[in-house]
Amino acid sequence: AYGDRRAVLNLAVTLALRNLDPQIAIELVRVDYIGTTGVVVKSFLAEPRGLKAMAAETFVIRESDRTGGASPGFLVEWESREPVIPPLVEGVMVNGAYNQGMAFVTSARVLWDKP
Repeated sequence: AYGDRRAVLNLAVTLALRNLDPQIAIELVRVDYIGTTGVVVKSFLAEPRGLKAMAAETFVIRESDRTGGASPGFLVEWESREPVIPPLVEGVMVNGAYNQGMAFVTSARVLWDKP
C-alpha cells in the first residue's frame, strides 16, 4: 500500500539469477515463491536445472498474480560440485500504472551454507 489513500499497487516481479563463475556450471536445486504467510505458493523447478558458466535464468510473477500477498519472497537453493563464485540473485519489481513508473531492485541474502 502507498500514498495517503493506502492504495494497493501490484508489482510484476522478475527474479534474476546469474552464474557469475566464468568457468564452472552450477545447479539450481530449488526456486520457490513464498507467500506472506510463509507458505510456498509456487515452485518453479520440478527437478534441478543446470546453469552454465556466466549464464542467467529468470522467473516472473505477473503483476496480476496476488497469490503471494503483500510481502512475498523467494527461496533459491543452488549447489556446485566444486568451489565457485556465488551466483547473483536479484529481484526487480516494476509497475507502470496511472502514468507513473515505479521500479526497485532487491538482492538476496544467504540463509545457510551447506557443508
